[in-house]
Formats: sequence, structure tokens, C-alpha cells
Amino acid sequence: MITEQEINNIINLMFEGIGDNKLNVRKEPITPERIYNGVTLYHRPKDATVTVGGKTMKVIDSIFTYGFNREFTSSNGGNMYGPGVYTVYNLRSSNEKAKGYGSAIIKLKLLNGYQDFLIFSEQIAQKVYGKNWRIEDQVNKIFPHNVANRILHQIYLIMHDDTCSFKDMAKSSESAYKIVTLLGEAGMNDSKCRGIVYNGGHDGGCCFIRDFSSVVPIEVSYDNGRTWKNRLNQNLINWINSEVDTHFQFDSNKEFKEVSKKAINGFTMVWNKNGKVNYIPVNSNEPISNVWFDDGSNWENKNGVLYAVVEYAGNTLNITYEDNQYMVYTEFWEPLDCTVEELPDLING
Repeated sequence: MITEQEINNIINLMFEGIGDNKLNVRKEPITPERIYNGVTLYHRPKDATVTVGGKTMKVIDSIFTYGFNREFTSSNGGNMYGPGVYTVYNLRSSNEKAKGYGSAIIKLKLLNGYQDFLIFSEQIAQKVYGKNWRIEDQVNKIFPHNVANRILHQIYLIMHDDTCSFKDMAKSSESAYKIVTLLGEAGMNDSKCRGIVYNGGHDGGCCFIRDFSSVVPIEVSYDNGRTWKNRLNQNLINWINSEVDTHFQFDSNKEFKEVSKKAINGFTMVWNKNGKVNYIPVNSNEPISNVWFDDGSNWENKNGVLYAVVEYAGNTLNITYEDNQYMVYTEFWEPLDCTVEELPDLING
């Protein structure tokens, strides 16, 4: 069982390198009062199942058991702006733009509100940032000076007005996406940006939350928000209080702790501070190799074969565990006769 001191040590590691005003929602225990004082948002997960800790359950049930966890949600959420929780801030967006998502709506609370979010909605920005609500002011507040100058000089920033119809509302998602692609995951991690509020061409009024630790699911609806069932419970609160986001935890000189509880099909997907992907096997504190991937999926089990799809140096590859080694195949399952450790030599040779 992980001790309180170990949790505090992990939290200290998690806060390293994220910005001057650290993501600090975990410095105070999460209580029902803090939860219900948070901003209300909505999330439609896919109607799918996921295997966690050796148990197969619906995505809905996993969220109300483990919260919005980077590993548990990565296979069932968007990734256009990077790893995060993709939500909308009104039911109109959730219902009118629901095609392609699941049948259930999760109501959640965002702890600490929209502070340190980049907000492209005029109305929300004015409430959060007062007289300094304009997007230029926000960029200068959230990003380091040199990065803010790059954004302001290279990107045409568009805000939207929530009082407009979907048809007339400006697509501020274009500005949000250009910022994310300009900076990359490492650049975003060097800022104070906890997330982005924008208007998407498909989803309407959206809130992308980078900071998994500040999202708490509270209720679920199966009739488009007409009725709600409360599923917040003390076990979930206790889990969230003891949970950490491995995205901000890894450092080359430090080990992961207690990751086996997050394993999907025997492996936990983790990220380093440069946004690179690796995997921690159950009952281990170390990645499967010293090679980190540009992107990757959770491990899947197809006809008894465990594998993960990864991106490396512009190549889509499959990796499997065979004869105590992690072997590499092409996208079309042609053997490359090399291990993951030998991959850089193969690609660069």
C-alpha cells in the first residue's frame, strides 16, 4: 500500500517543470464541497468496454471507479489537442453535436474553475479574467514571455461569442489548434496552461482539460440530460485524492510507483515531459525500453496476442512481447527482426 509520504513525494515530482504557477489542485484534499463549487462541464464517452486491473468494464463504470485518468480515457477520447479530457460547457453542445459519441452524458466538475485556461469565449473570459480578458492578455499571462511573443506574432487569434448561433459562431478551435501544434506537448508543459476553452466546428462550446487531476465526475444521464443519476461516492473521492497523473510524474532519474493499478491488458501507458510515450508492465516500475515513442495506443489483446501500435520517426509500427523481448513489426505485421532497443539503429541505419 502506498504511504502518505510516497504520495507527497510523487506530487512534488508531478509539479516539477510545469510552470511558475504549478497545477496545484492537489495541494488541498478533494472534498465534496470543493467538488460542487467547481465549474460544471459535460462529457460523452464512447459506448465501449475497457480492461483495467484485469477487470473488463464499461467506460462509464471505469470513469466512476477511477475518475478521468489519462491511461483509462486515452483509448476512448479525442486527441486533437493532445492528451486530456474533452468536454463541452453546455448541454446544447452535448445534445446537438452528439453524433459519433456515446449514448450517456457524464456531468463533471472542474476544480479551481477556469483559472489558467486559455479562453476563446468572450463571455467566459470576461467572468474569469475581468478587465484582462482579451486573448492577448491571456496569452501573456499563461505563457512565458518569449513563447507568448511567438504565439502573438505567428497566429491569428479568433474569439467567439456564445450568444451567437452555431452557424454564426466563430470557429475559435482553429486558433487553439494552431497554438497546440506550434508549441507541441513539451512547449505546452512549459506553460501554466491547464486547458483551452474554444468553439469547435463539430462539438460547439468545448473545454479541453490538460490537467486530469482537476476533473471529477459526479452524475450520469441516459436521456440527454433530462434526468440525472448521482454516482459520486466516497470511494471515488478517496481514489482521486491518492491518484497522480503520470504525464507529469516521470523523470529519467525517478521511478513510477503503483502503476500496476492503472494497467490496461498488462501495461500502463506513460508520457515523459517531452510528450513521448512508453509503457510500464504490471509489477514493474520501469519502462519497457530506453526508446520512447512519438505516440502510441494502449495495449490490445487480439486472439491472445498482446500488442501496441506506436509511432516512431514517422513510422507506424506494432510491438509485441515474445520470448522475453519486445519485438517490432511493420504496420502490416511484417517482422523487422529487431527488438525495441534496436529500433533507433534500424531506422537510422
